[in-house]
Amino acid sequence: MDDKRAIVVGVDGSAAAMRAVRWAAREASLRDVPLRLLTARALPRPNRFEAMLAPDARHALLDQARETLREAEQEALAVAPNLHVDHDLQVTAAAPALITASHQAQLVVVGSSGLGGVAGLFIGSVAVGTAAHSRCPVVVVRGDDESAWEGRPIVVGVDGTALSDPAVDLAFDTASVRAADLLVVHVRAGRGDRSAQEREQAEETVRSAVAEQLRPWLDKYPTVDVRIAVQTGRPEPVLVDLSNGAQLVVVGSRGRGAVAGLTLGSVGHALLHRANCPVALVRQTQQTEPEAAEGPSDR
Repeated sequence: MDDKRAIVVGVDGSAAAMRAVRWAAREASLRDVPLRLLTARALPRPNRFEAMLAPDARHALLDQARETLREAEQEALAVAPNLHVDHDLQVTAAAPALITASHQAQLVVVGSSGLGGVAGLFIGSVAVGTAAHSRCPVVVVRGDDESAWEGRPIVVGVDGTALSDPAVDLAFDTASVRAADLLVVHVRAGRGDRSAQEREQAEETVRSAVAEQLRPWLDKYPTVDVRIAVQTGRPEPVLVDLSNGAQLVVVGSRGRGAVAGLTLGSVGHALLHRANCPVALVRQTQQTEPEAAEGPSDR
């Protein structure tokens, strides 16, 4: 993927946001693109008496926001000293600022919790709104054992339909950039009335179908070591469990079949609250196979 748009990361000075900054800085360095640090401050509307003091209070809040950006820049440059870093201070709520920024970004990165500005971004309705309306993938940096992520595979959940393709595209591209192995996971509903032989045959059929779906990416990314896993059960616990041994879990924002409602439903919420590594949420676009990345794209 030859995309030179910036990676945007939401910052607010919290430890979770700083982890997101470090993750985003490494990703931007690997992709040789700028890093845009965004902090958002929704200033309260003062009453008549408070209006007399409002200018000083406003300046203090904005000065604090600028200091937050400077600290985040130092954190980013400690990871990638040659990185081009831009600052973006928005006087608005977090979700609208990040959604607007996503129109010109290749990736939006946030921490899993924070202090004001982008605080609690992926805990409630702001999380759902940002993931649903972002024009690019959103990465939520979960987990706090950053050193353990290195060397682990990237995991991507697929449902056997073209709705998974944008997530597959990002997963292959990121695995290539990070020189990581890729584990492609399909979770199928179990049927207790099947024998072991029937289950094995069914899983092999699914595995072959997934391999066929992946063929365009296997051709495009021949150096990526890919493994296909077909598991039986519910996708939420399967993907959360796999996050313990992954450096990134990638899922699409829409799906059906075994992983219905993949990100904005129960699976997404499970990963956002319980995953032990960063999670990438990829909204479905019209892009269905890697060749489409050569032309205009909504991603």
